[in-house]
Formats: sequence, structure tokens, C-alpha cells
Amino acid sequence: MKKIKQLIRKPMPPKHIVRYRRHFRTKGHGVHSPFVFHLLTKVIGEKASYYRFKEIELLRKRLLQNNDILVYPNPRRPRKTRKTTVGELVRKEAITPKTGALLFRLTHHFRSERILQVGSSMGISTLYLTSYAPALSCVSLEPEPALATIAQWVYQEAARTPIDQRTGDFSTQLEAVLQSYDSFDFLFFSGKDEQYDTLEVFNRCKQHLAPTGVCVIDAIHKSKKHLAAWKAICDLPEVTVTLDLYSVGIVFLNPQWYKRNYKIYY
Repeated sequence: MKKIKQLIRKPMPPKHIVRYRRHFRTKGHGVHSPFVFHLLTKVIGEKASYYRFKEIELLRKRLLQNNDILVYPNPRRPRKTRKTTVGELVRKEAITPKTGALLFRLTHHFRSERILQVGSSMGISTLYLTSYAPALSCVSLEPEPALATIAQWVYQEAARTPIDQRTGDFSTQLEAVLQSYDSFDFLFFSGKDEQYDTLEVFNRCKQHLAPTGVCVIDAIHKSKKHLAAWKAICDLPEVTVTLDLYSVGIVFLNPQWYKRNYKIYY
């Protein structure tokens, strides 16, 4: 496991170090909400490793060692393409083991059964989201066929439940999914690459999130655009409780709670 972490570890830019240190160093101290306190101390702060973590990370290691060449569109420059290896793409764009473990703990804690993932993260995040129990319902949207192919291979190798993968234009696929499913109790937005507008997608999905559901948004501090989208989501009237863990943001829409935004050292 340590060798895998060394392969994917990337230095944090200085400006991100400054932002990260501004987060409150807390393990529940000063948090008055019983729900948030329990979530911080018993779920987010949990250190135990589950057997599935090792299986998923061994699969990641196989991907990291894959030197097959991929050519796919550059989301930042529509007329340009990117060329890289499968291993390099996974190293840069897939979620980290720490974030993956958090996704597992959250779906396990909330017993999430209907999961929507926007952006496949090469399938690694999907495995963490769906590993706590078999026979879950999970939809994964991935606009880029090359990345969808990697994710499909990952699902065939290690998924515990069938994954409903949709490939193609985000807007079209998202609309079809929202029409097909009444509601979801867990949303995950993979934010490693700028393939979609986070705020726009959240606004389209929020009415389909169950009142007791959870939304996790990855890489909220990756860029000014990501951070602006996160702040806009926090300010939405439907949003009640948010947790800024720096690497990810967690959103709740439960109308029974008071509105509060937490910054947590994670």
C-alpha cells in the first residue's frame, strides 16, 4: 500500500498549502451539531482499513503500470487533444486512496443504495462507492470513450455490483438518467478534470437527491473555478450543512437542519 501511495503522491503547490493550513484543526472540537460531531469522529476520522481497500489499490497498481497510449480530447482546449499513457492518466486524474476510503465510509455509514457518479475517475472511485454491499444501484457518467473503456475494464475486474455506465455528452446523458431514476441518495462529482460545470450539474441533480441524501464533490480547491463553484453551492438556499475537507466537499440538503458551513482539517 505504501508503494502505491508513493506512485500517486503529488506535491501540493505553495498556494494550496496556505489554504490548507487555514482549515480548522478539529476532531469535533467546537462542533455543536450532534449529527456533524458523530460524522466527524466516527466516520470521517475513522482510520480502520477494510479488506476491499487492498483489492482496489492492487488494481490501481496494475493500471499505473499500464503503458498503453491514450489520445483523447482536451476539455480545456476543445480543438486540441491529449496524449498520455494509461498509467500517467490514472496517477494524475484518479481519486487518491484517502478520498476513496472516505467514499467507502460515507456510503457504508448512510447505507446508500442509489448512487450517481458524474465522472468515472477511471472506475477507481466507483469501486470504493459500491464496495460496502452487493446489489446496489450505481450509475456512472463518463463523456470520454477512452476513459470509459478503462472504467469498464475496472468494473469487469472488481465491481461487486453491476454498474450502469453511460458514455457520451454529459448534458444528454444526465438528462436521460434523471428521467429514468426517481431519486438518488448519494451523488459523487469527480472534479479531477474540467469536463463539466459543477454548479450547473449540481443544480440539475439537487431536486433528485433524497432529503437525507449526501453529495460529495471532489477537488473543490483545485482551481479558482472549482472553488467558486463550491462557494456558490454552499450559498444555495436548499443547501443546509456543508463540510469543506479541502480535498473534497460534502453537501447535505436536509431541511430540518440549520444552515452551517464547516471547514475541517482532514
